[in-house]
Amino acid sequence: MDAHTEARIAARLAQARRGRTTLVVTASPLVLEQVDEVLLLEGGRVTARGTHRDLVARGHAEGVAPDDDAARYLRVVGRSLDDAPPPVLAATTGTTPVPEGEHA
Repeated sequence: MDAHTEARIAARLAQARRGRTTLVVTASPLVLEQVDEVLLLEGGRVTARGTHRDLVARGHAEGVAPDDDAARYLRVVGRSLDDAPPPVLAATTGTTPVPEGEHA
């Protein structure tokens, strides 16, 4: 999907989820920035958990091990189209809405 359509979906998702708990399956950074908590599922198990920004920052940290949960998350979110299919990312949102202009 093109970036414009992806951005429109992310914006509509943010509006639709206000006051609701929502489960979204995605690897889109635009969508992941809108959620309260991200879970990386591999083989049916949660292998990474946190906010999108926190996981990306931890994945870029100096000296992070390649098998670290945040490093694996970063590989999924930053994958190229030629890579093998990624593990599932489940993004969950709580019942507290995030104010416009702020990210989880």
